Amino acid sequence: MRDPKTIEVLELRVGYAKDRFGKLCRQDIKRPDVLAFMRSNATPTRAMTDTSEGVSSTGGAD
Repeated sequence: MRDPKTIEVLELRVGYAKDRFGKLCRQDIKRPDVLAFMRSNATPTRAMTDTSEGVSSTGGAD
């Protein structure tokens, strides 16, 4: 089970993502937009890890 603080942070990030991309069709969401969003919301120590994991999971950068 995850720590309640961790869950709180994850829920907050999901809320930000829904605000940014929630009204778009899946095909309208482009990798560069997602990467820019991730970078703008990442803490400095996690920015590189989050971004590289995100790129890997989507099949690479455009």
